[in-house]
Amino acid sequence: GEVPESLFQLNQLEYLALNENKLRGALPSSLTGLNKLKVFHIYNNTFSGRILEYLAQMTSLVDIRIDNNRFTGSIPAYIDQLNALESLNLGVNGFSGSIPTSIGRMNNLQKLQLFHNKFTGSLVSDFGLLQMLQVLYLDSNNFQGTIPSDLGKLNFRSLFLSNNKLTGTIPKELFDNSMLRSLRLDYNSLAGVIPSNIATAQGLLELQLNNNHLSGSIPASLGDLTSIKNIFLQNNLLTGSLPTSDFRSTQLKALRLNGNFFRGTIPAGFGSLESLEELRLDKNFLVGSMPEEVCAIDSLSLIITDCVVQCSCCDSCK
Repeated sequence: GEVPESLFQLNQLEYLALNENKLRGALPSSLTGLNKLKVFHIYNNTFSGRILEYLAQMTSLVDIRIDNNRFTGSIPAYIDQLNALESLNLGVNGFSGSIPTSIGRMNNLQKLQLFHNKFTGSLVSDFGLLQMLQVLYLDSNNFQGTIPSDLGKLNFRSLFLSNNKLTGTIPKELFDNSMLRSLRLDYNSLAGVIPSNIATAQGLLELQLNNNHLSGSIPASLGDLTSIKNIFLQNNLLTGSLPTSDFRSTQLKALRLNGNFFRGTIPAGFGSLESLEELRLDKNFLVGSMPEEVCAIDSLSLIITDCVVQCSCCDSCK
């Protein structure tokens, strides 16, 4: 059903959670009467209409979650009036337009989640001003242009830019962040090489650079990431031989290098990946045989390689 109008007359209310119901319809402008509201959670409903113009006037808000609804409209330029806001989640709606530069003045913002919408334009360098930002999810939109190197000034933990229309190279500054845990840049049109300073982000757990136009070889420093669990580099234009030095991570679970232009043999050093569960090497130009050290990894449940590679433990070849 719909939310009763009387709810918006509770002008002393600080916490409102209507999430995960079957509520629908547009919310009225009287929503702004909740002028002491700090937490506003209405995610996982079917609300519709425009709402951001109202929320941007409610300056006491600290936490907004309106994800998984049917809202439309754009982010107003005066969004920076929400100077107490720490978390903004607009994911999985129908929001559109570009991101206003004023967002860079939201000094307390720690989480910004705009994923699965219809946002367009470029990634504003003003994101680099958000010194408190820890999570930035902009994936599955229609952003174009390059990734601002100013994002490297931040100490965020997660950066998701997947499934956009981004071009240019991967800024090496992104890896100057020792706090970075998850980086997803997959399904764009990024080109150039993988930055050689990647191991500077020593806490990295997840690296998804797949389905781009990256070229060159895998930097040797990738093997120096001691905590990484997932490395997805498939479907690029990477060349050269597979890294021969041992990976230092004892936690690597998935290594996907398929769909590139790697040549040569499969290194026995891959056998040091004692926690590996998935190894994809198919659709390259590899030769020789799968090292016994790799076949001996107990945790491996999926191995796929080129059909010309002799492999007694592979699940299939392509």
